[in-house]
Amino acid sequence: MRFTPEGAKVTGVLADGVALEAGPEYWFIYGSPIVYVSSDVFMEAMEPLEETGTLTLTFQMSDDSTCALAITIPATYKVTARSDPEEAYAGFRVADNYYDAGDFYYVTRGDEVTLTGLADYGYVFDSWQNTAGETLSATSEYTFTPEEDTTLVMHCVPSVYELTAAPDDIDFGTKTVGYSTVAAQTVTVTNTGNDELLLAQPEAENYVISQIAEEDRYLAAGDSATFTIRPETGLPAGNYDTTITVTEDTNMPEPIAL
Repeated sequence: MRFTPEGAKVTGVLADGVALEAGPEYWFIYGSPIVYVSSDVFMEAMEPLEETGTLTLTFQMSDDSTCALAITIPATYKVTARSDPEEAYAGFRVADNYYDAGDFYYVTRGDEVTLTGLADYGYVFDSWQNTAGETLSATSEYTFTPEEDTTLVMHCVPSVYELTAAPDDIDFGTKTVGYSTVAAQTVTVTNTGNDELLLAQPEAENYVISQIAEEDRYLAAGDSATFTIRPETGLPAGNYDTTITVTEDTNMPEPIAL
């Protein structure tokens, strides 16, 4: 809601006669002719609201006058979510707004709402559950129409970082000194864990490895990326076994040996 009194500046706001303190959750500015108040403030001021009601905002002005505005407040249900486990520090989004575990969101009765769950680093959001431990949604999104004040559980599991390579062993055979360019072979790296991985560009001494495109380096669980590898041309006699590192995060798996 945006309200613009004329003339004097706003010095205070009363909600049904109770003074609101200045703060970001109230979105109104002392010393400014423009007042912003979020709908959450109205709902909180009217809680619990079982029927549609009204809230009267009274704006106190610097010239000692007042301006009043009646706001219609819909009947709502309160949705609360908690993190399981607590150390996962799960939270959720509704549209573009973020809420921490323990915060609440008001839903107009009869309206549908979509919650998107998020977990902190080291955890993956697993499912939405009710307080009895029953799964309501096996994805990070849960859409429902509340029929009462509702507490949900954001169930998270520890991140598992795993990679596989296919093939996981490449033998370019034996070549005679003075050999020509050896045909490259393709390696497919797959994220077999449950969390996103960020791949580094593979490197190996004495081998030529193709570049992985920047946009292909981020692998969601189940995704794959490919690169090609071949020996450098003109290597002297010798044995050229090597290990290729395919990830740059220290929490990720050990390098994959090829």
